[in-house]
Amino acid sequence: MLASPSYDGSKGLRIRGPRSLREAEATMWQRFKRLLRAIFGGLIERAEDPELILQQVIRDMRDKLPQMNENVAQVMATQKLLEKEVTTLEREITEFDAKIRAAIKQGRDDLATAFISALQEKQVALERSRQQLEAARRASEQAIRFRDNYILQLKKRQQEAMQLIAEHRRARIQEQLAQTMASFQLGDEAGTFEEMR
Repeated sequence: MLASPSYDGSKGLRIRGPRSLREAEATMWQRFKRLLRAIFGGLIERAEDPELILQQVIRDMRDKLPQMNENVAQVMATQKLLEKEVTTLEREITEFDAKIRAAIKQGRDDLATAFISALQEKQVALERSRQQLEAARRASEQAIRFRDNYILQLKKRQQEAMQLIAEHRRARIQEQLAQTMASFQLGDEAGTFEEMR
C-alpha cells in the first residue's frame, strides 16, 4: 500500500496511507496523467514557433479568398442572367402588345384573345423575374461587401502578424544577448591578466 507524507503541526511529520487500494490507483492515475500532460505540453510548447503559426493563419485566410471570389462571381452571374431574362420578357411583352393591336385591327378576336392570354403569362413572369432580380442585386452587393471586408481584415491581420513576428524576433535576439552576457564572467579575464604578469 502506498503512503504519502503529511505534516501535522502538533505531532510532527507522520505517514498517512490511502484509505483504499482504489483511491491509491486513482491517485497514481491522476499523477500519471498530470505527468504526461506536462511532458507533452512542454514538447508542444517548445516545438511551437509563433512565427510559423502566424504565417499559417495568414495562409489559411488567403486560401479562403478564391472561394469567396467564386461565390461573388456566381451571385453576379445569377444577377446578369436575371437582367437578361427581364429584358427579354419586356421585349416579348412589347411584341405581344403590338400583335394584339394588329389582331384587333384585322378583326381576329380569337387571335387577339390568345395573344392577351400569352401577354398575361409574360407579365406574371416579368413581375416574378423583377423580384428575383432585386433579390439577386441585394445578394451581389452583400457578397461583394462581405468579400471586401474580409480582404480588409486579411490585410489588418497580416500587418498585426508581421508586427508580432518582428517583436518575437527582437525578443529572441534580446534573450540570446542576455544569455551571452550572462555566460561572461568578469573573474575569468581578470585571472588571465594576473597569470600574464
